[in-house]
Amino acid sequence: KEGIFTASDVSEDTVPGRFNANEVDLNRNFDCKWSADGVWRGNKVNTGEGPFSEKESQVIRDYVLEIEPKAVIFWHSQAGAVYGSECFSGILPDTLNIMNLYAKAAGYDAVPFFDAYPVHGDSEGWLASIDIPAITVELQTHSDVEFDRNIKGLKALLEYYKN
Repeated sequence: KEGIFTASDVSEDTVPGRFNANEVDLNRNFDCKWSADGVWRGNKVNTGEGPFSEKESQVIRDYVLEIEPKAVIFWHSQAGAVYGSECFSGILPDTLNIMNLYAKAAGYDAVPFFDAYPVHGDSEGWLASIDIPAITVELQTHSDVEFDRNIKGLKALLEYYKN
């Protein structure tokens, strides 16, 4: 589609797996504020024919609905912070709890709302819409998983949810 940012516009070292074979931005294909006018990093992206139009999104949706997780963590890059998720009803109280807990344990800044640009159809927002707390850990680089600090964040959340 003309004027749409696609996988061919992105170098492999920055976002492998962000777009599927249909050139759809998979983190704009979920059912929370979905819009055909999706944006990523200020660029218009293909969001699919509608929420959950892509197989990958359907698989994640079905898996989440089957296992009903207590919380979900996503790792993205590159902002060096932990972000909360929200949809139409705002951020869930438990999302704030786990965002702050993870950020403190791992040494990241905690940011309740991503506001660098409008986000529609993201997986994190969809989880919030079905009352599942979700956070996004934005790594500081595209190349380092920051294992030592992220294992501290994971251990803090495991302790929080152990009962």
